[in-house]
Amino acid sequence: MFPNHISSRRQGWGELLGNSSLLSSMYFSCPSNVWHFRRLILEALNADLHEELNFIKKVANGNPKNYQIWHHRRWVAEKLGSDATSKELDFTKKILSLDAKNYHAWSHRQWVLQELGGWEDELDYCKQLLEDDIFNNSAWNQVCFNTCQRNTVFALSTLLDLLCHGFQPSQDFINAVDALKTPDLDLSDSNLATAVCSVLGHMDPMRVNYWAWRKNKLPAQTA
Repeated sequence: MFPNHISSRRQGWGELLGNSSLLSSMYFSCPSNVWHFRRLILEALNADLHEELNFIKKVANGNPKNYQIWHHRRWVAEKLGSDATSKELDFTKKILSLDAKNYHAWSHRQWVLQELGGWEDELDYCKQLLEDDIFNNSAWNQVCFNTCQRNTVFALSTLLDLLCHGFQPSQDFINAVDALKTPDLDLSDSNLATAVCSVLGHMDPMRVNYWAWRKNKLPAQTA
């Protein structure tokens, strides 16, 4: 009933969403249910979410450490998918240029990399930050995050190739893959090779279709 009520007042809600000068000041300290209400309106109006990212950018300029802003931005980016990757990475770069240790910006950036991709230039970005400040612990942490994540994808893809060629894994391999599973993955993958494909699809979202294809093409003895 509530979303239908919103839909019946489309024009009024559209004007509210568009009043960025009013909302920019209002959203600095508003409770989470106000942000939730805004998301309901956005969905009911089928609003342009790229414009919503621009709105959040304006709000964040005044309060870049507001948790609600970052939570809302993640929701929007998740709706847009890979179309938002470059915009989100650029946004966090701007925030980090003002405060290189902004925890929310780093957390959002890591989420974008994991869920939407964009790893290709991440080490170069970290190198740039460290050239500016060799003692930037946040940048060093990002280097470790980037290296470990990429090495894990490489290790899993190598394991998948070995499994496809008849490799018999020990319990240690099975436990290691199980530890990488997240609640949103298909936990019914009892076979190690199919589980590896599922984990790779989650950790390497830019090639999620490729890993799904690999799962469907697994040899009979591994599937």
